[in-house]
Amino acid sequence: MFYLLTRVLALLFSKSDLKSFFSDLDLAFSEGIERGRTRIDLILATLLLVALDWAAMIVSLNYCFAAFGPALAAGKLVSGFTVGIAAGALSLIPGGIGVQDGSMAGIFVIFGAPLEQAILALVLFRVLFYLLPFGVSFFFYNPAIGKTVSR
Repeated sequence: MFYLLTRVLALLFSKSDLKSFFSDLDLAFSEGIERGRTRIDLILATLLLVALDWAAMIVSLNYCFAAFGPALAAGKLVSGFTVGIAAGALSLIPGGIGVQDGSMAGIFVIFGAPLEQAILALVLFRVLFYLLPFGVSFFFYNPAIGKTVSR
């Protein structure tokens, strides 16, 4: 099986392509680390923004649960959210769609939420926190990008 996988990868990527890719990746990581050392304020600002994003997601998820029944305790909400985010990231599926939601629903059910409430809350969460902002962004896309695109 390993031999077959290496043969398929060899057909898709040449050694020079892979060497160039990893060389560029190493250069980007090295530059990022160097900039991080000189601008610690940017690292701290990034971490603060990530923390604020997660907090907003957890608060939004709490309101989504409250829309369909009793809200979960804060500790259960944070634990289920963290497990779902980790499972979604580890699955390597873009956005963790399916894995993240399924993991969160399972954890929330284990924590005592009804399955129906967990699924509805997570669907509403996806719509409000991901799809709605994506849809609204289309109104800003043309004014921001349209002028620079030649027709």
